[in-house]
Amino acid sequence: MNPLPKQIISIIGFIFILLMIFYGSILPYQKSKIFINGMSLLQSGRIRNVNDFEKTILDIFKAKSPIGQEEIIRHFGSYFISLISQNKNKDFTNYLMDLIRPYYEQILNRGKGLSFNQDLYIFGNLNLVAYDQTKESKYLEEAEKYFMISYNLGSKRPQALYGLFDVCRLKNDMECMKKIGGEILSYWPNETEIKKFLE
Repeated sequence: MNPLPKQIISIIGFIFILLMIFYGSILPYQKSKIFINGMSLLQSGRIRNVNDFEKTILDIFKAKSPIGQEEIIRHFGSYFISLISQNKNKDFTNYLMDLIRPYYEQILNRGKGLSFNQDLYIFGNLNLVAYDQTKESKYLEEAEKYFMISYNLGSKRPQALYGLFDVCRLKNDMECMKKIGGEILSYWPNETEIKKFLE
């Protein structure tokens, strides 16, 4: 048998293994290392200005890897909820939302994923917190949009129901509160907080 086809198959197999190692191990490892170092820097108190803060976060977001981006964006969604809640600054809130929105929307626009509902819930909550700090209606509309997507995927999900109830409450929409609150109580009749609101 001609050895040339065997050699070609061997070379292709070797290249394939190298690519698998690069994309499956090296890139995810590098991204996780950038993430860990970046979070250590953010939590150390050594960042003194907005430019360094933004560069640290964008370096993490932009690090190339076929896996890990969704988890990192979800982590920063929760992290930004905490930052916005603590700082009570409208400009800072708008800045953080503008920073994370394009990366979160890339994930949510796919419309699927193992933790897709968790992504919807965190981004919905992030928008609720942003609305609470700024009173800008766009954030309340965004929160409602993402909670409603989650609700349509499964109307018994507590994250979607409680998120929508909060939206109804902030809009002062009594009919909406009765509807969503009634659904919550039909699944969890001992929910005292919802009962108080409805009374």
